[in-house]
Amino acid sequence: MGEDALLSLCSGDEARAEIAGKGNKSLADSRLNRSGLKAGTVAPGFRLPSLNGREVALQDYRGRRVLLVFSDPQCGPCDQLAPHLERLHRERRDLEVLMISRRDLETNLQKIRKLELTFPVLLQQNWEISLLYAMFATPIGYLIDKQGVTVGDVAVGVQPILDLVTSSSGTNRGDVVTLRQANEQSVLPAGKVSTS
Repeated sequence: MGEDALLSLCSGDEARAEIAGKGNKSLADSRLNRSGLKAGTVAPGFRLPSLNGREVALQDYRGRRVLLVFSDPQCGPCDQLAPHLERLHRERRDLEVLMISRRDLETNLQKIRKLELTFPVLLQQNWEISLLYAMFATPIGYLIDKQGVTVGDVAVGVQPILDLVTSSSGTNRGDVVTLRQANEQSVLPAGKVSTS
């Protein structure tokens, strides 16, 4: 699936060279899809190491709804989003929270300890899974249904990620208001996105 997914995101020898790290194209000249997956797309599969060393695959979550969030330990808006994700993880039995991060293991472990996160955090090398999901920014998120299909388009930023969950079926109006109020009390603007 990985090679097919990569090839579906690009075409031609130049794009393949770019994926392999052999090209230095500007963003304007790039043929890679950078606009994210659209609603109704089958979520690309992956298998990655978690921070505790266990291998985790998206397939492991088939039959459950998943909020898949891409993060970075040096991303301020990701830090703003983290307590909301932890709350969802603890309170929403109908939803699994899964985070894909980048950078090294120790930096991620320090961040997870500091933020007291208990949901699974997986490590990608560079942007390999971000490439499959066609977006190279953090934080971004996808809500994936029980069949492994994206429920909405990519959500970019804190509030849009929270809205993925609160606008999906099964959430009552009180949950929406509570999450929005909690987010408004945060320090950083909701729409702020890091591309570092």
